[in-house]
Amino acid sequence: MRLADIKGKRLLTTISTCTEAIGRVMEDEDVKALFTKEEAPEGEDARAFAMRRITKALPGILDRHADDIILALGTLASNTPEGRQAGMTVERYAEEGDVLTDLVSLLNDRDFLSFLA
Repeated sequence: MRLADIKGKRLLTTISTCTEAIGRVMEDEDVKALFTKEEAPEGEDARAFAMRRITKALPGILDRHADDIILALGTLASNTPEGRQAGMTVERYAEEGDVLTDLVSLLNDRDFLSFLA
């Protein structure tokens, strides 16, 4: 699931679909807040503070934008959103990490990040 692995016309369709879905997620106020630098309170580890902010915001973000996340990941995985959603089960998540693994993979894809920049 790397942008560099997608070729031809499908690349343009993938970029278009992902841009729309990610754009809707990025407009969310909680997402904007996560990308706003905030100093950790005195005496608190910066990494722990950042993780606390993420874990507080992430459930609501995932809930509000589930369709957009499924659309983007499904498009990148050469799968329909319906197929991607059908494959998202508790068992698969427990065994493979599923959505979180895919999100981390996507966020570590240099080509994808360069595209967003």
